[in-house]
Amino acid sequence: VSAARPSLISATVGLSTTLHYDGWANPWTRHLLPLFRYLPIGGGIRIREREPFGNIRRVAREALHAFDQIAATTTAIATMTRRIDDLEGAKTKLEARLEALERRLV
Repeated sequence: VSAARPSLISATVGLSTTLHYDGWANPWTRHLLPLFRYLPIGGGIRIREREPFGNIRRVAREALHAFDQIAATTTAIATMTRRIDDLEGAKTKLEARLEALERRLV
């Protein structure tokens, strides 16, 4: 659809189903959960997952922090480069004005 009407599409979202659910956030009773499927109350069981705290989360957080620092550094360098370019342009204009004033005095 997006290839046929690219002017109507501004973004796409990719969705997928869970192919393998490891259940790492499930309680210690997770091994009993398959038995509940066969009971009348089995369809009403819900397990709330908590935010993962572990090595992978820590590594991801550290990587994001490093990327933020790199992005901030890159932005600062770009800003300084623009400022230097502006100052060099102003310097060139001032030198041209100074030369014009010196020619008037001579």
